[in-house]
Amino acid sequence: MKIIHIVHGLAPETGGPGIIAASLASAQARIGHDVFLLGNYSIEQEASVRNTFAQFPGNALVRMINSQAPGLLEHLVPRRGWKHLRSLVDKDSVVHLHGIWDPLLHLAYLLARQRHARYVVMPHSMLHPWQMNRYRLIKEVWISVELRRMLTSALFIHAGTDAEAGFLRAIAPRARIEIIPNGIFPGQTEQRPPPGEFYRRHPELDNSPYVLFLSRLHYQKGLSYLADAFEILAQRDPRIRLVVAGPDRGEQQRFVTAIAQKGLQTRVHLLGPLYGADKAMALGDALCFCLPSLNEGFSMAVLEALSCGVPVVISEQCFFPEVARTQAGFVVPLDAHRFAAAIETIIADPALRNRMGLNARQLVARNYAWDVLAKQTLDAYDFAHTVSP
Repeated sequence: MKIIHIVHGLAPETGGPGIIAASLASAQARIGHDVFLLGNYSIEQEASVRNTFAQFPGNALVRMINSQAPGLLEHLVPRRGWKHLRSLVDKDSVVHLHGIWDPLLHLAYLLARQRHARYVVMPHSMLHPWQMNRYRLIKEVWISVELRRMLTSALFIHAGTDAEAGFLRAIAPRARIEIIPNGIFPGQTEQRPPPGEFYRRHPELDNSPYVLFLSRLHYQKGLSYLADAFEILAQRDPRIRLVVAGPDRGEQQRFVTAIAQKGLQTRVHLLGPLYGADKAMALGDALCFCLPSLNEGFSMAVLEALSCGVPVVISEQCFFPEVARTQAGFVVPLDAHRFAAAIETIIADPALRNRMGLNARQLVARNYAWDVLAKQTLDAYDFAHTVSP
C-alpha cells in the first residue's frame, strides 16, 4: 500500500503532529508498506528532525520530503509542496492529513478528491471547542464553506480519543470516525538511563526531589495552575523542586514573573526543550510528571512519562481517564489545591509511587505500542474503503 503522510511542521519543536506523523509512518513502513512523509522544516531545524526521527524503528524506510520554502507567500500558496503532491498522489494512494488549517493540507485534500485517492483526516484536537475560541468567526465560516465537506468526504476521520470523536461528530455528523490513539515505540524507553544521571547533568538541583513539567510553555498547558500548585507544595516541603522543560510558546515570561512574585525562583528550574536522551534522563529521575492542561487532544508528553514508569498528575482536560482506571497516577480537576494534594500523596508514599510506575508501564505496553496501532490504522484504511458507498 502506498501511504502519504502530510503535516505542516516536522521539527520536534513545532509540536506533536510532526512527531505523531513520523512515528505512525515509521511503524507502517516497518510492516512493509511504501510510506512517504511530506512536511517542512528549516535548514536550522534539520539536525533536530534527523536526530529525533532516527530513534523511531523503521524511520529509515520512510521517504521524507521537505516542502520548506522561504517566505510568507510560499506558506499561503505552497507551490513547492504542490509540486511534490502532484508527483506523489495517485488513485492507489492513501493520503493521511495531519491537521486541518494549513493550505498545503487543503491542496492535498483537493488533489486526492480529483485523483480518486483515499484520504484520511487527523485533526490533532484542532477542532476542540477550546481551540475554536481563537479566531472563532473565521473558523466557523471555513467549516461551513469547506471543512465540513472535507471531513464528510474523507475515508474516515482519525480521532485520538473518545472525547475528540464527540467534538468531531458535532461538526460533521455524517462523517465516519475511527478512534485510534497515539503510541510509542517500546524500544524508546526500554533502555533507561542510569538513576541519578539527570542530577549529574544538573548539579543546580542539589539532588533535591523534583516534579517534572515537560511540554510547550503555552497558555493551553495550564502554567498558572502549575505555579500555584507548586507554591502550595513548596510551603509544605522545603526540599521539593520543580523542573520545567519545553520550548517557549508565549508563556515563559508570565510564568517566570509569577514564580518570582511567589519567591520560588531558586526552586524552579527552566531548562528549555529536551529531546531524546536528555528527555529520558529528566523523566528517569523525576518523582512524578505534572500537566495541568486546559485542553489536550492526546498528549504525547503524558504517554512518554507513563512509558518511563513515572506516575502522572494530569487534569481532566487531558482526556486520559485510563490513568485513573489503572492507578498509574491521578486525574484531577483544574484546581491548584487538588494538584498539590495529588502530588503530595505520591511524594509521601514510595510504595504507592512504585506501584503507579509499574501500572504506567503496563498500560503503555498493553494499549499504546505503535506497531499495534499502525496495524489498526492499516485495517481501518481497508475496512472503511470496503464499506464506503
